[in-house]
Amino acid sequence: MKKNISIVVSLFNEEKSINDLGQSLVSVLAKLNDLTFEVIWVNDGSSDGTGNKVDEVAQNHKAQNVTHMKIEFSKNFGHEAAMISGIDNATGDAIVCMDADGQHPPLEIPNMISAFLKGNDCVLMSRAQRQDNGFLKKSLSSLFYKIINSLSKIPFEKNASDFFLISDNVASILKKNYREKNRFIRGFIQSMGFTTCTLYFSAPKRMHGESHYSYKKLFKLALSAIFTFSFKPLRLSILFALIFILMGTSLFTRLNINIITVRNVDIY
Repeated sequence: MKKNISIVVSLFNEEKSINDLGQSLVSVLAKLNDLTFEVIWVNDGSSDGTGNKVDEVAQNHKAQNVTHMKIEFSKNFGHEAAMISGIDNATGDAIVCMDADGQHPPLEIPNMISAFLKGNDCVLMSRAQRQDNGFLKKSLSSLFYKIINSLSKIPFEKNASDFFLISDNVASILKKNYREKNRFIRGFIQSMGFTTCTLYFSAPKRMHGESHYSYKKLFKLALSAIFTFSFKPLRLSILFALIFILMGTSLFTRLNINIITVRNVDIY
């Protein structure tokens, strides 16, 4: 029986990119005719014509071994929520997660599937190069991995991306557990202990537009990851809270003594 592979594509205001991606993706998948594929397009509350473009892709880019599914969010819930929704609805023996901006090349998917068929439950895609990353983003990314690896007992792959493959065994766990509102899926799959390998790729520039991940969103994601995988920041927060409580209690005690002293003074 042929293996079935799910491809989860997260979308947010990507109407200009979808046609090129759909054409490239289906072209690659059609050549893997010993496998079947379901492409799950997750529209994360886009405000442009992304949803309509997905319908066009499903009509215009077909292959005998490829089917399309679309999930529409009522509003923008975020990239991690889009990925987990796609995983929840996937039925494949393995699931590939990728973005629609062109920075996750479909040409890498056969290598990912090959690694899965060799026995890997997780295939991480690490950026060896990134053509559109400026000095600041590269520096912040490097700093993030240094911090999280120094705080966490789990060693995280540097430059790992949201372009990855997981087996249905890993997916079944994600469907039942790790249901936090603030997620760091690329971290979750590295922490489960399944057989994992890392492949390296060169991330090209975005096909159209600018990244939807602002520095504020990246900072929130980094904080979520750090607090999820390490108790040290929480312990430090508790320690500082106790210090302030003790300082406040000591100050209040001194003020109370002074007040009592004043009350007991006899005035003639």
